[in-house]
Amino acid sequence: MGHSMGGNGAVAITARNPTEYKSFSAFAPLCNPSNPDSYFSTPGLTTYLGSLEAAKDYDCSEVIKSKGKGFKLPNGLVDFGTHDPYNASLMPKILIDAIGNNGHKNVKLRW
Repeated sequence: MGHSMGGNGAVAITARNPTEYKSFSAFAPLCNPSNPDSYFSTPGLTTYLGSLEAAKDYDCSEVIKSKGKGFKLPNGLVDFGTHDPYNASLMPKILIDAIGNNGHKNVKLRW
């Protein structure tokens, strides 16, 4: 379970190790931190990892997209705020598309 950047971590870690967890939750997760349009993460990730390309290994949306349809996420809940002033930078649509396009119907996405 995690919130904001921790929500990204909760989803990314679960996506990398789907058989190790029974469920996961993320609240207002930062959904695509390796995206250069995300003003939350670009400075930190490039400082710590050297580049946004390297950050894709820690980006929940990118991890899910890279694994394709060949794996199954455990049950999950991802909450987004409808009036969150940071939604433009949190980029929830990218995570919603990654989950939906890869057939993870057991993940509840809630606004």
